[in-house]
Amino acid sequence: MMLPPEPPAVQTPAPDQVAQPVRAIVTRTGNGVHVVLIGESARAIRVDYTLTAGGHGNRATQGGAARLEPGRRATLLDLTQHGGGDWSGVLEVRVDGYPAYRTALHAAG
Repeated sequence: MMLPPEPPAVQTPAPDQVAQPVRAIVTRTGNGVHVVLIGESARAIRVDYTLTAGGHGNRATQGGAARLEPGRRATLLDLTQHGGGDWSGVLEVRVDGYPAYRTALHAAG
């Protein structure tokens, strides 16, 4: 008696490749903070992101949506917020099929 072939193995991408495909690079620049959001994924996905950030009572929110293609790095946001002192932010990202995640961001003044 012959058994049917085993189904092909399903390869689940590593969690950091899909579940958290957006990262922030925060750099202090003179009298401000430069923030770049980078998106990268091992498979095609859609992400929605919101960055709420600032310092000394001056907060701003920016966001958007993007479709990330496998193996292609994408710059999703590139901004500079001016002002001295401590800076903080929260990046919230929603990925199709995965729970949203938040990342706390800081830059000391």
